[in-house]
Amino acid sequence: MKKVIALSLAGSLLLVPFTASAHPGRTDKSGGHTCRTNCESWGLSYGEYHYHNGGGSSSGGGSSYTPPSYTTPSYTAPVQVQPQYNVFQNSTYLNTFGTFEAALSYAKLWEGGSVYSISSGELVWDNHYSQVFQNNTYLGDFASRKAAIDYAKLWANSKVIDFKSQAVVWDNWPLHVYQNNNFLKSFLDEDAATEYAKLWANARVVDTLTQAESRYNWQQ
Repeated sequence: MKKVIALSLAGSLLLVPFTASAHPGRTDKSGGHTCRTNCESWGLSYGEYHYHNGGGSSSGGGSSYTPPSYTTPSYTAPVQVQPQYNVFQNSTYLNTFGTFEAALSYAKLWEGGSVYSISSGELVWDNHYSQVFQNNTYLGDFASRKAAIDYAKLWANSKVIDFKSQAVVWDNWPLHVYQNNNFLKSFLDEDAATEYAKLWANARVVDTLTQAESRYNWQQ
């Protein structure tokens, strides 16, 4: 009888360390769980989530995971500058630029430089020293051909002469259309004078500044 009692007591003592080293509840995939039984005896609060693998503990009913946020870098495509201006030295093409400022800066490096708009074909800047005349009367000197032309347009029968070459670079002298020797009409635009002359047999277009003539539908 004493032997049976002794064996029972020994079995009870063996169970004590096992019970004291753990408390009920399975762990999740993170190695932890929420305390629901005898929490104070384990130094925990009721409902406190804790780890059994040394990972730490946190209060509440479970753990949460916030994925990191990523910022997508923005990309701004470079602005493509379209060609806007051509630069010449006298009649020699030099370069093309997207802005007037760039074209002007480059053209100023050259004697006889000029800037033309590609869209309109107009002269917008130059450094050609020029003179203006009305008929044969001198009117003035100008540092640029453009300024000289703008001034010459104020006068009838005017012309702009390049100071260096002495060539006429612009004029508003009229063009006269004749049929044989009969005067028909006067024009300031060469294309208009030509189209009108083509309507007549034995027509002539005469430049009153140079006296040069062109013939159309001419019959001997």
